[in-house]
Amino acid sequence: MAKKIIGLLLVILIAGGAAIWVMGDDDSDNNAGDLLDNTSQSSQPEPDEQVTEDETQDESQLANNTTEFIVNADDNGADVMRVKVSRGKTIKITFNVSQNGTYHGGLQFKSDVVSTGAIAPGDSETVTFTADQSFDFVPYWYAGQVKKDYVISIEVE
Repeated sequence: MAKKIIGLLLVILIAGGAAIWVMGDDDSDNNAGDLLDNTSQSSQPEPDEQVTEDETQDESQLANNTTEFIVNADDNGADVMRVKVSRGKTIKITFNVSQNGTYHGGLQFKSDVVSTGAIAPGDSETVTFTADQSFDFVPYWYAGQVKKDYVISIEVE
């Protein structure tokens, strides 16, 4: 009888330990769900958010005719949706791709003028071009080339 009780307790301990291990709160097993449902952490831009070169220039940028912008983006949007620049200026845009709200394959921003190539979540890429025409950067999931539902417009005046 004692052997049966000891055997039963051993089975319960093993089963309980396995259940705790399987249902534990190790976040590494939950990453797939996190990647698909981060809308509460993503940047949802206002439709009219824009930046003009006057808002971002400092003295060093004015001296060398280069204007720099930073765009923070994820799968759902960007904090800057429209950039207005003067014709002939050299423009540098750094695209920061958020780790939260971005599929693990990262993003790529394409245009007729210049493209970023793949940007992994948490990384950034800077592009430089001369502002001679207006155009849009269209974001894509890099791995599958799935077009995202927003664009970043460059308006040359």
